[in-house]
Amino acid sequence: MEFHGGASLPPEEYREFAERQRRHAAEHGFCPWTVPDGGGEPAGFTGARHVVAMVEEGDERSIAVTRRPGMRRAETYAVPTPNPTSKSAGLRFRLDL
Repeated sequence: MEFHGGASLPPEEYREFAERQRRHAAEHGFCPWTVPDGGGEPAGFTGARHVVAMVEEGDERSIAVTRRPGMRRAETYAVPTPNPTSKSAGLRFRLDL
C-alpha cells in the first residue's frame, strides 16, 4: 500500500508530531515510524495500525479471508436495502495489535 501526496510539515510541526507518536507508542505499544530519505530527512511514515474489514453477513468467502490473519468479529450493524421488508446485516471484523 502506498500513499503519495500532501505537503511536508515544517520542522517544528514534525517534531511535535513525532513526540505525539512516541507517547502513543509508550501508551499503546505501536505507532507509525519515521522513514528517512537518503539524506536522513523525514520522508514519510510506516507502521502498525488497527485493521478493520467490513463484510456482508452470509458472505462466507470474505469472512474466511478476515479470519486468516486472525481478525475477530467486532460488531454487527444494519445495512439499508431497497426493499423495506428485506433485512441485511453487515459484519465488522478487527485485527487487534
